[in-house]
Amino acid sequence: NFPSCRTLPPFGMLPNLQQLVLRRMGSITRINARDLSCSKNNRLKCTIDDMPSLEEFNTTYIRGDKKSTFSAIEELVVQKCPLVRFGSLPPRARRLVISECDRGMNFLGEKQDEHKEGPSCTSAPLTELVVKSCSMPLDQWSLLNHLSTLPSLTIENCSLYDLCFSGSDDNNSRPEYLGYLTSLQELKIVSCEDVRYPTPLQWLIQKLTSLKSLHFIDCKELWELPEDLGDLTSLQKLAFE
Repeated sequence: NFPSCRTLPPFGMLPNLQQLVLRRMGSITRINARDLSCSKNNRLKCTIDDMPSLEEFNTTYIRGDKKSTFSAIEELVVQKCPLVRFGSLPPRARRLVISECDRGMNFLGEKQDEHKEGPSCTSAPLTELVVKSCSMPLDQWSLLNHLSTLPSLTIENCSLYDLCFSGSDDNNSRPEYLGYLTSLQELKIVSCEDVRYPTPLQWLIQKLTSLKSLHFIDCKELWELPEDLGDLTSLQKLAFE
């Protein structure tokens, strides 16, 4: 509740900071990741909440003329920031939660090129990504393009039909970015609408052939499993809760 604050202080000067909450600061339009955590702090849990004017979370870590190596923070939660998008690199956090951020999954960085060297194709150290209450179609979740090593994805409180069918008219291209999650081993679908077969459920799983664990939690419209489930030859755990 600091409506006149336009620039955040350098919280990274606090080497032992473990919890940081930024909430309802209506004049903040840009946050620099390097100002939140110092190079030796890997325990920080940061929440950015209800920031309606925040447009960019700049993820480039630069000190002076050189790019610095910053430890990944423990958790980054970004919620109720409808305009925010991430900068040139994926956030360096072990756990990332994006909630009620209409543009948050649409990444500002360049498309990943496995033949290109440099920070634009550096994978984030994410071990868990949680996406809640997202209305952006899956064909615009370009952030996934940079998370090829992501092991766990949770999609919560979303309409799967809107995710899969609100974008391109070409059905085969809609879940394109899911195909970049080549290391994904766990997928959780939680309290989502329209979880039913044959569509849109088949679009979610047909490209995730490395899955070992698949959870459906509080999905009341799921009555039948897709035949494509048989293509998940690595699957070890299937849970309905």
